[in-house]
Amino acid sequence: MIRTLAIALCIVAAAAAAWMAIARYAVPISGDTAWVRGLYERKEAAARRIAEPKIVLIGGSGTHYSFSAEYLAKRTGIPAVNLGTHAGLGLEYLLYRARRSLRPGDVAVLAIEPPLYHRNTVSAVLANQVVKDDFAFILHAPSYDGVRIFFGLNVRELLRDQARSLLGAVPHPTRRPESVSPWGDESLDVSKYVVPGVLALPDDPPAMKLDLPKPDSPPRTLTRFFAWAASNGVTVAQAWTPTLALPANQREDYRAYFRRVSEWYRQAEAIRLGEIEQYVLGREDMFETIFHANERGRIKATEVLAREFCKARKCPAAPAATDR
Repeated sequence: MIRTLAIALCIVAAAAAAWMAIARYAVPISGDTAWVRGLYERKEAAARRIAEPKIVLIGGSGTHYSFSAEYLAKRTGIPAVNLGTHAGLGLEYLLYRARRSLRPGDVAVLAIEPPLYHRNTVSAVLANQVVKDDFAFILHAPSYDGVRIFFGLNVRELLRDQARSLLGAVPHPTRRPESVSPWGDESLDVSKYVVPGVLALPDDPPAMKLDLPKPDSPPRTLTRFFAWAASNGVTVAQAWTPTLALPANQREDYRAYFRRVSEWYRQAEAIRLGEIEQYVLGREDMFETIFHANERGRIKATEVLAREFCKARKCPAAPAATDR
């Protein structure tokens, strides 16, 4: 019996190793993974270039498109870098990866898309990223996530992306890492690249999808990050991902969720950089989703962030009041 079990385990281990070798080295990279790889290469390099304490903006693509670290640095007088990448990577990976760029004295501004706080699914974006570029994350992730990541590679998607590439298709201009600035920002005026029916904001966009939990305690991923930051001399601050003004987001269950999130940060003694209502933008300020600001919304949202930051911390160059 024991011998049979040992043989079975060896077969499973060999099959898993073969699958990983194929997935890692033989299957082509996906479009999303290529974009995320390029974003991190440029954004982490931007963070390394800053020797003094800095502001690090952390989040998904909402942070990438909707804030400007360059503008924030100009308005506060403090060096800043935009580390926003892709919400599909999930909260665990975004915070795990951010640690590589944070140093003692830094301020980590978490502008996390609200749905990520309690979304525990392992997406194809995360599985592809980890298998292709960051396999060490499996050792950091919860064990059940590690298994799902290990076997979560979306081969069909990868082959489809490869076929498109062979047929001459190229990524949309707003999904190319080459447009990342030395501050880690999206440098394009994205509103010039909106294609109706493809990248245009829908006439009636749905509200953000939230898993509204009953427990008041924050997700373990967040508490672990709070503890890590405290032990490494990093200050945590909370901002909100800029979002489109939608009536559904004013419902009491949504508002209660937002209050709960704010309370998590308050209990952790994090700096709170305003309320979600201050980061709500009009349709003219948005790009192609309810979390992606265009170049106009990007400046408006960053102006709010700078003003709130300088209320909480002394800034060498305090921002002047501007009209919203």
